[in-house]
Amino acid sequence: MKNHIYTFLFSYLAYMAVVEGQIPQINSFNKVVSLDCLECLCETISDCNLTLGCTGSTCGPFAITKPYWQHGGQLILRGDTLDNETQAFENCCNDVFCAGDTIQGYMRTFKQDCNGDGVIDCYDFGAIHTLGPYGCKGEVPQWYGSKLRRCIEKSHK
Repeated sequence: MKNHIYTFLFSYLAYMAVVEGQIPQINSFNKVVSLDCLECLCETISDCNLTLGCTGSTCGPFAITKPYWQHGGQLILRGDTLDNETQAFENCCNDVFCAGDTIQGYMRTFKQDCNGDGVIDCYDFGAIHTLGPYGCKGEVPQWYGSKLRRCIEKSHK
């Protein structure tokens, strides 16, 4: 499990440093979700399984749905077009970099203090990611909340 997380972490860092401009990205100044938080969202939802593919209505290690991807900016990989929107969605969400930028776009649009503690942090992003922006003040599933909390606590040590 940890190998997936380290692969994600180092790959995403390399991407942020080197691959600027290969896919339509969210401007680096508009990144609202920290790398630690992205890693925790990935670990919580799929144990950061980078080879997960699409299952039902979700795709990739972050389990992103098509409406989520659309609200996150409909980012596409080089060579893809929106002419085949379903394929573009699947390709982006199965690519950890494109999926990470999709989350950035989604959270930039919908960021809010879901738990009412006065700050917008990874707990809020986790609630938005799993419950949506209009349901994030509700209760996250216990397994999800516990797993997210453990990851966040580990990343702050």
